[in-house]
Amino acid sequence: MIKTSGVFLLSPPYSPNLHIHNWKKEGRLISLQIHTTAFPFMGALIFSGLISTLLAIRAYKAYNCHRSPFVKHFTLVMLGMTLWSINYAFEIGFMEPGQKYFFARLQYLGLSFIPVSWFLFTSEYSGIGIQFARKYEKLLYLLPCSVILLMVTI
Repeated sequence: MIKTSGVFLLSPPYSPNLHIHNWKKEGRLISLQIHTTAFPFMGALIFSGLISTLLAIRAYKAYNCHRSPFVKHFTLVMLGMTLWSINYAFEIGFMEPGQKYFFARLQYLGLSFIPVSWFLFTSEYSGIGIQFARKYEKLLYLLPCSVILLMVTI
């Protein structure tokens, strides 16, 4: 880097990548590279994952005290959002396609359970369709499980 009148200029071999760590695995050199332009987005996504985790912990503690039926679905929604946002942060940050593919697949662990949990949470909380939600709860959770099974086999 060259400093001219208080301004830093980047030298020509500048790369917008951050090399985190190099190590050897089975004789091969492995390097993790992260886009430096993705840092603000990664920070926001990791922060939202942290908030979702804290809300899930708070809801779980409330469920243990009050035994409200809708709290378990809210906890699953928050945990799904945590998995989704943190894995998406790593997906947009890493540069290598293998790492992006790995974190994209991990997103589905949280992403697939969110719609069903959200539907069951709203039906229990609002009181509309409680009998339907309680009767078909296990059947509705088969859909995300089948999506994860398909994701694993492809």
